[in-house]
Amino acid sequence: GLQKYGPEDFIYLDPPYLDTDNRYYKDIDHEAFLATVRSLKARWMVSHTHHPLYVRNLGKPVAMKTRQAALKGAQKKSETLAECIWKGNY
Repeated sequence: GLQKYGPEDFIYLDPPYLDTDNRYYKDIDHEAFLATVRSLKARWMVSHTHHPLYVRNLGKPVAMKTRQAALKGAQKKSETLAECIWKGNY
């Protein structure tokens, strides 16, 4: 898949949020996803919540916006959500 892209390419990745009941994709292995992202030769950008797994694997996000959100399957009906952007290889 993504390994065929090189330094001249750009890939935007928006995986389903961890710890929520995502209705589009099931059983995403976020550890494997993040390992793939870190190994890319292409320029990349990832958007996700400010989750410890993402911070541990991708470092400090380059942008973050906090908002109130109602996420299906979340702990509370409405909670504060910090959406982040990480970028690599540029």
